[in-house]
Amino acid sequence: MRKQPDKKLLEAIDAHLKKGEQPQETVTWVRKYRLITPLFGGGVSPTECDPVTIIRGSEIRGQLRFWWRATRGGRNEYNGELSKMKEAEAKIWGKAAVKGDPAPTHEEILQISVDVLEKGTTVGPKAPPEYVAFPLQQVPNARLPLNVVFQLTISFPEKWQDDVKAALWAWETFGGIGARTRRGFGAIYCPDPFPGIKPLIKSKNELTIPEIKGWIEENLSAFMGAEAKFPENVPHLNRDLIALIPPPALENKENKRPPRPAIDRVWFELVRRLKNFRQPMYKQDRWPDGENARKIVSNSVPNEYTKFPKANIGLPIVFQDKDDDSITLKGAEEGKDRFASPLILRPAYFLEQPVGIALLLEGTDIYTDQTKKPRSGPLQLTKGRETYPDKPSTLTHPKHTTLTKREAARIAPLRGVNKDHLGKTEILDALFSCYKNSHGGATK
Repeated sequence: MRKQPDKKLLEAIDAHLKKGEQPQETVTWVRKYRLITPLFGGGVSPTECDPVTIIRGSEIRGQLRFWWRATRGGRNEYNGELSKMKEAEAKIWGKAAVKGDPAPTHEEILQISVDVLEKGTTVGPKAPPEYVAFPLQQVPNARLPLNVVFQLTISFPEKWQDDVKAALWAWETFGGIGARTRRGFGAIYCPDPFPGIKPLIKSKNELTIPEIKGWIEENLSAFMGAEAKFPENVPHLNRDLIALIPPPALENKENKRPPRPAIDRVWFELVRRLKNFRQPMYKQDRWPDGENARKIVSNSVPNEYTKFPKANIGLPIVFQDKDDDSITLKGAEEGKDRFASPLILRPAYFLEQPVGIALLLEGTDIYTDQTKKPRSGPLQLTKGRETYPDKPSTLTHPKHTTLTKREAARIAPLRGVNKDHLGKTEILDALFSCYKNSHGGATK
């Protein structure tokens, strides 16, 4: 018996014809990816992968939604208004059903499907850079998927092609799968040319960093426009805040271990520069955050000189006391305990050539008010079940996260920053400079 046509689809077509409209054309793209760094999380446990569905379509939709905001959220027609941006976002990427709202027609729905083609291999918790893999210390037997090959099929109305193209390109270039993608986990690579985008071409035997950076900037300019105006507190890309580094050369030292692959070397180099910035070599050159945390949990009362400038790089932050117990710094308001780091570190391939990407997202802050503008807010420390200080208002952002010039001069990575006060912008600029220079901000 011949299969009956989809009743809902026929109704949707009939509705369009009654309006004098033809059904929209649907575009379908098929892309094949390989996981080039270990996949972290994604399963029932935050540190474990899903053994059945390694790569989930719903997670990719969430990633694409984020990168759509980061590239297209500042379009002129939104005029910097969050409500207009969210309205467009819901039409493209979907939203939770609301009683009374008409359901989208079949042809208006963006559809994503994922097929795992190769399950790849697994690596242990010591394979990633230790500095960004600290959650794995609690699961010494963890196995992280690597070299998984999967196929993504995405179908959408033709009118959304530019929006989907921008989101998919940005995700492929800067994003990934799973948890801790901002620290290089779950990075993906697709060797195929991108539909409708000028391919990257080598001028010589190898791509140069300026060639890759120029190609990235050219595409960002096309996707974002010359004068993008993003709503307050919407994280977004800035072509001036993207740095690229090549993989470091192999060291000429005798070592029984085989040399790391180039993609791993570039990942370790990205992390090394972050570690050098956050943890200077000598104690007298270090940030005050850890020492101040230990003082407060020992019943010291915060004052105007009690500073936690690292909060500008991301929250929560975990410190250790003299007994090796954990002290956690986070936001004190409900739902504001976390602040995702604006820094993204991404090992990547461009025409099979490994390169490290470091970028800073703009439009983020620890606290925002109902108009989505940055504001002040309380911070707190926790140790076990205890919370410090007793009155959260005595420790606040930005008062206790901003440094004076004299305070900054005591911290090796901030020396030479000629500013009277160093808040979020100045500290993040200093961090980003670690990736713009040749030596990576290493301190002596």
